[in-house]
Amino acid sequence: MKRFLQTFILALVAISASALTFVVDGFKYETLNATADAPYRVCCAGWSDGAYPESILIIPSIVSYNGITYKVCGIGYSAFSFNRNINFLYIPYNVEYIDTYAFADCTNLGYVRIPSSVRDIWTGAFKGCESLECVEVAGILGPPETREDAFAACHSRMTLYVPPYDGNVEAYRAA
Repeated sequence: MKRFLQTFILALVAISASALTFVVDGFKYETLNATADAPYRVCCAGWSDGAYPESILIIPSIVSYNGITYKVCGIGYSAFSFNRNINFLYIPYNVEYIDTYAFADCTNLGYVRIPSSVRDIWTGAFKGCESLECVEVAGILGPPETREDAFAACHSRMTLYVPPYDGNVEAYRAA
C-alpha cells in the first residue's frame, strides 16, 4: 500500500509539473507535449487581460520564459474569441493548428495570414468573423485540414488567396 501511494503521488506531481501556464508580454501560453524536433512547445492561449488591445495581432513564433525558449505551435481553444479590437491577424510559421473557436466572433477581423505550417483549422475557428474579407495562405504544402464551420458566418465575399504553385489551386478548390 505504501508503495502504491508513493507511485500515485509521484504520478500526480509529474502531471501537475507538465502543465505550465505563463504570461509573457501580455500573451498567455500553455505548455504542450514535447516532440523530438521541439522539446519546448506552447500554444498561445489568448491575451492575459481579456481583449487584445491593438488592431493588428502578430502572434510570436517563439517565447522565452524562465530561461527556456518555447516554440509557439498552436493557438488555443477560444483564445481570442469575441475580441472586437483585432482587424489584422498574422500567424507565425511554427503554428501547426488553430483550435476550436480561437477567433470566433472577432467581428472586426478583416484579414488573416495563415502560414503553410498550419495543418489543422478546427471547428468554428473563425466562425462569426463577419468582416473577414481576405484569408491569405502562404506556402506550398497544400490546404490544411479544415473542420466543420471553421469559417461559418464570415463575410459573404471572403476571398481566399493561395500560392499559385503546381496543383495548389486545384488542391484548395477540392478541400
